[in-house]
Amino acid sequence: MSEKDVVITYETLFELLRIEKNREDLQKLSPTFFDDVLVYLNDKRRAFESKQSQDLLFMSDEKEKTRLEIENIKKILKDLYDRREKKIVMTAINKARTGVALVNTSSMLQSEKMLFDSLNTTLFEFRKNVLFKVACGDMPSMNEIMTRLNITATTTEEPAPQQAEIEDDNNGTGGLSFRRTEEPKELKTSLNLSDSSAATKKVRFLAPIEEIVGPDLQIYGPYEQGTVILLPNELARVLVEKRQAEELLN
Repeated sequence: MSEKDVVITYETLFELLRIEKNREDLQKLSPTFFDDVLVYLNDKRRAFESKQSQDLLFMSDEKEKTRLEIENIKKILKDLYDRREKKIVMTAINKARTGVALVNTSSMLQSEKMLFDSLNTTLFEFRKNVLFKVACGDMPSMNEIMTRLNITATTTEEPAPQQAEIEDDNNGTGGLSFRRTEEPKELKTSLNLSDSSAATKKVRFLAPIEEIVGPDLQIYGPYEQGTVILLPNELARVLVEKRQAEELLN
C-alpha cells in the first residue's frame, strides 16, 4: 500500500497493520499519518456522541457498533505503534553495535526519527562510557554519561514531545478526549558523532602494549615501544592518562 493519498478508514488502518506485521523493514507512512488518524477518530467520536443523544430503540445497534469500532481502532493503533517502535529500537541497537555510519530513516515519521536519534545517542554514550572503559581497565563514569545526556539525578519526568494523546473516559462508552502535551524547547540528547570524540590523535607508545579495545569496539595492537600511530581520540586520551603513550602534536 502506498503511503500517498491514503484515506484513513478502519479498513486502511487494518491493512497498514497487516503489512507492518508481515514485513521485516519499517514501512513508509504518510508524513501526516497521526494528524489524519486524529481527524478520523474525532469524527468517530462525534458520531458516537450524536447517537448517544438519541433515545430511539433502533439506534442502539448503531451506537454499539460505533463504540466497538472506536475500541478496535485504538487497539490497531497501539499494535501498529508497538511494532514500529520495536523495529526502530532494534535499528538503533544494530547501529550502536556495528558502528555503521548511515542508516536509512526515510520510512520513519518525524517523531520516530526523534526517537531513533535519542536512542542512538543514549546507546552510544553508555557503550563508550561503560563497555569501552571497562575493556580499557577504567571505572565507568556515570557522571560523564549524565553530563553528556543532560540528565540530572533529581530528574523524575522527561518532558513529552508534542503529540496527540488519545484518552479513554473509562465509562464503557468508548468516548475519547484529546489533549496536546508541551513540546520541549530543545532536544537535549542530540549528539554530533563527528565531534572530538570521533576524531583521532597521534600518539607514541612509551612501552609495549598488548591488544586493546577502541571506542568503536575494534581491536587495536599489539604495539611496540616507540610506535607512532593515529588512534581514536577517546582511546588515545585513556592511554595518555595511563602513561602508556604520549600525545604528539605533529
